[in-house]
Amino acid sequence: MILSIEEQILKKIRKAKRGSLFFPEYFSAFGSARTVGKSLSRLVEMGELYRVATGIYVRPEKDKVLGIVLPGIEDIVDAIRKRDKARIVPTGSYALYKLGLTTQVPMNVVYYTD
Repeated sequence: MILSIEEQILKKIRKAKRGSLFFPEYFSAFGSARTVGKSLSRLVEMGELYRVATGIYVRPEKDKVLGIVLPGIEDIVDAIRKRDKARIVPTGSYALYKLGLTTQVPMNVVYYTD
């Protein structure tokens, strides 16, 4: 039985634990970049995936009280760091917050990377 690209992607996503982040490159074995992108867009429309940022998708965790729980900024940054094999360091007010030097949570988070 031959599975469509969407079905192959969905099968791979369902094997991963909920809350895992996915990039289109993870599915390049199933077809061209354009086809994979269109398939991911269809899965977002169907509600199987959520797009947390351009080119970053998640199969969210579901909580009985809170409902759908999307990943935090630290989870997204860690996934990008692993994918790109890069060093990423928070800067500015977010760095001060992470070091415990301030209690103010910044609205914008900025990172330096190599």
